[in-house]
Formats: sequence, C-alpha cells, structure tokens
Amino acid sequence: MYKGGWRMKFLKKTIYLVSIVLFSSTLFAQEAKKRIAVMPFENGEGVTKGEAKYLTERVRTELIKTGLFEVISNDQIETMMKTQEKKQGIGPGSCNTEQCIIDLGNALECEKMLVGSAQGAFKEFVINGKILDVVSQQYEGAEDETINNKDEFPEAARRMITKLTTRYKGANDIEIGSDGANYTGMLWRSFVLPGWGHIYAGQKRGYIYSGIWALTTGALLWSHFDFKSKKQKYSDATENHDALYDSANSMYKTRGYFFTAFAAFTAGIIADMAITGKDYVSNYTSAFDIKIAQFFEKGNFKATGVQIDFIKKL
Repeated sequence: MYKGGWRMKFLKKTIYLVSIVLFSSTLFAQEAKKRIAVMPFENGEGVTKGEAKYLTERVRTELIKTGLFEVISNDQIETMMKTQEKKQGIGPGSCNTEQCIIDLGNALECEKMLVGSAQGAFKEFVINGKILDVVSQQYEGAEDETINNKDEFPEAARRMITKLTTRYKGANDIEIGSDGANYTGMLWRSFVLPGWGHIYAGQKRGYIYSGIWALTTGALLWSHFDFKSKKQKYSDATENHDALYDSANSMYKTRGYFFTAFAAFTAGIIADMAITGKDYVSNYTSAFDIKIAQFFEKGNFKATGVQIDFIKKL
C-alpha cells in the first residue's frame, strides 16, 4: 500500500523548492544600490596632493569592490565640481564645506558622499573617512586608520572601507547592533527555529522565513495526523474499502507534498543563514566562530585585543 516512485519525486521537489527559497532570499536581500561619490581626499601635514589623490583612488576602488553602492566615476565628480565651484564663485578645489558637498551630491543625484583626509603627525599617518547622507545631511559613520609609513596606504584604505561599509551589508540597510551579531548564535538559532537567526542578525526577512516555516510545519502535522486517522479507518472498516483506501492514499500523497515543502524551506533557510550570515557579523568572539566562518569562506583573520575581526579578502 502507498508504494511508488515517491523517493525520486521527493528528491526532485526538494531540489526545486530549495532553489526557489534561495532565489527568493537573494531577492529579499537585494535592493537598488545607492549612488555614492568619493570626494577628493584633503592632504594635511606630511601628505602631498599626489599622495592624497592616490589615496582617493584606492578608497574608490575598495568601495567598488564591496558591491554595495553605485560608485560615481572620478570624471563625473571633477566635471560637476567645476560647475558647482563656478556657480558658487569659489576657487578650484574649494568645494570642501558641508553645504557645497551636499549641493554637489544633489547635482550628481547621489544619496551618499564619502569625504576624507590624510595627514601626518608624531611620526605616524592618519587617514580619516566619513559618509555623509545627502538627504538627511547627517554623517552616518566615521572611521580612521593610523599607520607608520605611507607604504601602508593601500591596506589602510581597505580596512577603513571595510569598517565604514559594515552597516550597509545587511538587507534593507539594517544596521547591526553595537555589540554585533555572533555567528554561532545565528546558526544555532536557525537550527532551533528557522528564521530566528535572521531576526537575531537584524534581518527583516527572518520574520517571513519564520512565518513560512510555521505554516509548512502546521500543514505537515495536520496532514500526518489526518493520514493516520484515515489509515486507521481503512484498517478497521468491514465495507466500503475502495473509497476509504482512496481517501487514505490521497492524504498520504498530500503528506508527502507537505513534507517536501517543510524539508525544502527548512534546508533553504538554514543554508541562507550559513552562507550569508558572515555578512552580518561584526566580531568573531570564539575559535568555533572562526572555524565555521573559514569553512564557508576563506578569509584573513586579524587579532585585535580579545576580539578577532573577520576581514574579507577583496
């Protein structure tokens, strides 16, 4: 009774549904990239204009590598800066006030502007970077890097951009909490209740995942108990066997469909957390965290006090 090629059908349906879940999660995670312009870095004591220009290009390159923004080209910025400076009656390279930068951002149709500077002091060099939101006219983040010599400019630029863009790596521009999400915590929560790990990481799609998982779980339990009941009726019946058999067999197939959906969604949600969860982590606080992260993606780990920051190889 209830025999057939259900195993192959189950496998095909599981693969199909997992693909749908992973594709859907990608759609949820994606949104239109915001436009950002990198202003020419100001050069302070000990840093030449040429070095500041080089640093500006390094920062722009590292920003492009993140894939988080639509980065405006240098030619567009220079052309628009000349227009704005002429319009405001100021000299070349004088667009360094907040209002001028905001006006330039509006002219370039940018949502964000990255401004920075580099200068030497006390036998060290400091690179500063800030992201200004053109609409709110507020700074959203600021980071600085201190280095011992100018040869470290490229690596310092990469580290600074990694820090500055952490808040934009989550879906829908959701910022990670100040304490950061723990990778192990995200994973075990996803196994206990699919979707919980995403919610813990501050991802709104976690609520959708939890809702879908709850629905498929409820449907599976209902179909299982209904099948058991109809199977028992068929076993106990002394007449009308064909109708009872058809009813039980139909529910048996329905239970298989619901189990396929349940397994596919569960596997898909956990896989999504395991693969994309690294983007929501600000700190790896245990050796186990690091081992899991290394399993999913090779990376460069740098010890900083008692914390270990995960830095992607860009």
